[in-house]
Amino acid sequence: MASKSTNFNWIKARADCSVAQVFKQLELGARNDVEAANEQRKSEEHHVFSVSAEPGRFSVVRGSRNVHPVSVDFSLEGEEIAACVGNEIKLTATITLNNEGRCMLKVNDEELEQWQVRRTALEDLFFGKSGS
Repeated sequence: MASKSTNFNWIKARADCSVAQVFKQLELGARNDVEAANEQRKSEEHHVFSVSAEPGRFSVVRGSRNVHPVSVDFSLEGEEIAACVGNEIKLTATITLNNEGRCMLKVNDEELEQWQVRRTALEDLFFGKSGS
Protein backbone atom coordinates (compact mmCIF):
# COMPACT_ATOMS: atom_id res chain seq x y z
CA MET A 1 0.00 0.00 0.00
CA ALA A 2 2.91 2.36 0.69
CA SER A 3 3.98 2.44 -2.96
CA LYS A 4 0.40 3.10 -4.04
CA SER A 5 0.08 6.01 -1.62
CA THR A 6 3.23 7.70 -2.92
CA ASN A 7 3.04 6.78 -6.63
CA PHE A 8 -0.71 6.52 -7.22
CA ASN A 9 -1.80 8.47 -10.31
CA TRP A 10 -5.02 9.86 -8.89
CA ILE A 11 -5.50 12.18 -11.89
CA LYS A 12 -5.72 9.23 -14.29
CA ALA A 13 -7.85 7.23 -11.83
CA ARG A 14 -10.32 10.10 -11.42
CA ALA A 15 -10.44 10.71 -15.18
CA ASP A 16 -11.24 7.01 -15.68
CA CYS A 17 -13.95 7.35 -13.01
CA SER A 18 -16.37 9.28 -15.22
CA VAL A 19 -20.12 9.31 -14.68
CA ALA A 20 -20.66 8.17 -18.29
CA GLN A 21 -18.34 5.17 -17.86
CA VAL A 22 -19.91 4.17 -14.54
CA PHE A 23 -23.39 4.50 -16.07
CA LYS A 24 -22.39 2.05 -18.84
CA GLN A 25 -21.03 -0.33 -16.19
CA LEU A 26 -24.29 -0.04 -14.20
CA GLU A 27 -26.27 -0.97 -17.31
CA LEU A 28 -24.07 -4.00 -17.94
CA GLY A 29 -24.43 -5.00 -14.29
CA ALA A 30 -28.21 -4.61 -14.52
CA ARG A 31 -28.26 -6.84 -17.60
CA ASN A 32 -26.34 -9.49 -15.64
CA ASP A 33 -28.77 -9.05 -12.72
CA VAL A 34 -31.74 -9.56 -15.08
CA GLU A 35 -30.18 -12.72 -16.46
CA ALA A 36 -29.58 -14.04 -12.94
CA ALA A 37 -33.10 -13.10 -11.79
CA ASN A 38 -34.66 -14.86 -14.77
CA GLU A 39 -32.60 -17.98 -13.99
CA GLN A 40 -33.85 -17.90 -10.37
CA ARG A 41 -37.54 -17.64 -11.32
CA LYS A 42 -39.75 -20.49 -10.26
CA SER A 43 -41.77 -22.16 -13.00
CA GLU A 44 -45.07 -21.01 -11.44
CA GLU A 45 -44.03 -17.34 -11.54
CA HIS A 46 -45.54 -15.58 -14.50
CA HIS A 47 -43.26 -12.57 -14.67
CA VAL A 48 -40.07 -12.17 -16.63
CA PHE A 49 -37.41 -9.47 -16.46
CA SER A 50 -35.82 -7.53 -19.30
CA VAL A 51 -33.72 -4.45 -20.01
CA SER A 52 -34.43 -1.76 -22.55
CA ALA A 53 -31.96 1.01 -23.29
CA GLU A 54 -31.44 4.19 -25.24
CA PRO A 55 -28.66 6.78 -24.97
CA GLY A 56 -28.48 8.20 -21.44
CA ARG A 57 -31.10 5.87 -19.96
CA PHE A 58 -32.03 2.26 -19.41
CA SER A 59 -34.93 0.49 -17.75
CA VAL A 60 -35.19 -2.83 -15.96
CA VAL A 61 -38.70 -4.13 -16.59
CA ARG A 62 -40.77 -6.79 -14.86
CA GLY A 63 -43.40 -8.02 -17.28
CA SER A 64 -46.32 -10.32 -16.52
CA ARG A 65 -49.43 -11.68 -18.18
CA ASN A 66 -51.50 -10.71 -15.13
CA VAL A 67 -50.44 -7.13 -14.33
CA HIS A 68 -49.07 -4.09 -16.11
CA PRO A 69 -45.29 -4.00 -16.50
CA VAL A 70 -43.33 -2.28 -13.74
CA SER A 71 -39.91 -0.76 -14.32
CA VAL A 72 -36.99 0.91 -12.60
CA ASP A 73 -35.66 3.62 -14.88
CA PHE A 74 -32.02 4.72 -14.68
CA SER A 75 -31.00 7.99 -16.29
CA LEU A 76 -27.86 10.04 -16.65
CA GLU A 77 -28.65 13.60 -15.51
CA GLY A 78 -25.54 15.74 -15.93
CA GLU A 79 -23.13 14.53 -13.26
CA GLU A 80 -25.75 12.40 -11.47
CA ILE A 81 -27.31 9.01 -12.02
CA ALA A 82 -30.96 8.73 -11.02
CA ALA A 83 -33.08 5.61 -10.49
CA CYS A 84 -36.86 6.11 -10.54
CA VAL A 85 -40.01 4.04 -10.28
CA GLY A 86 -42.75 5.99 -11.99
CA ASN A 87 -42.46 9.54 -10.66
CA GLU A 88 -40.71 8.44 -7.45
CA ILE A 89 -36.94 8.89 -7.27
CA LYS A 90 -35.48 5.83 -5.54
CA LEU A 91 -31.95 7.23 -5.47
CA THR A 92 -29.52 9.65 -7.00
CA ALA A 93 -25.82 8.92 -7.15
CA THR A 94 -22.68 10.87 -7.94
CA ILE A 95 -19.19 9.57 -8.66
CA THR A 96 -16.24 9.82 -6.32
CA LEU A 97 -12.71 8.51 -6.10
CA ASN A 98 -12.31 7.30 -2.53
CA ASN A 99 -9.20 7.38 -0.36
CA GLU A 100 -8.29 3.84 -1.44
CA GLY A 101 -8.25 5.02 -5.07
CA ARG A 102 -11.45 3.18 -6.02
CA CYS A 103 -14.21 4.63 -8.16
CA MET A 104 -17.36 4.60 -6.05
CA LEU A 105 -20.95 5.80 -6.26
CA LYS A 106 -22.02 8.25 -3.59
CA VAL A 107 -25.65 8.01 -2.41
CA ASN A 108 -26.80 10.12 0.55
CA ASP A 109 -23.16 10.76 1.56
CA GLU A 110 -22.45 7.01 1.62
CA GLU A 111 -19.90 5.42 -0.72
CA LEU A 112 -21.36 2.34 -2.40
CA GLU A 113 -20.18 -0.30 -4.84
CA GLN A 114 -22.13 -0.60 -8.08
CA TRP A 115 -23.82 -3.83 -6.99
CA GLN A 116 -25.06 -2.09 -3.82
CA VAL A 117 -26.64 0.70 -5.89
CA ARG A 118 -28.27 -1.86 -8.19
CA ARG A 119 -29.56 -3.81 -5.19
CA THR A 120 -31.03 -0.65 -3.64
CA ALA A 121 -32.77 0.26 -6.90
CA LEU A 122 -33.83 -3.21 -8.08
CA GLU A 123 -34.45 -5.42 -5.05
CA ASP A 124 -38.18 -4.64 -4.79
CA LEU A 125 -38.61 -5.19 -8.53
CA PHE A 126 -36.96 -8.62 -8.40
CA PHE A 127 -38.18 -9.83 -5.02
CA GLY A 128 -41.25 -7.71 -4.21
CA LYS A 129 -44.85 -8.71 -4.65
CA SER A 130 -45.83 -9.58 -8.20
CA GLY A 131 -48.30 -6.72 -8.41
CA SER A 132 -46.13 -3.95 -6.97
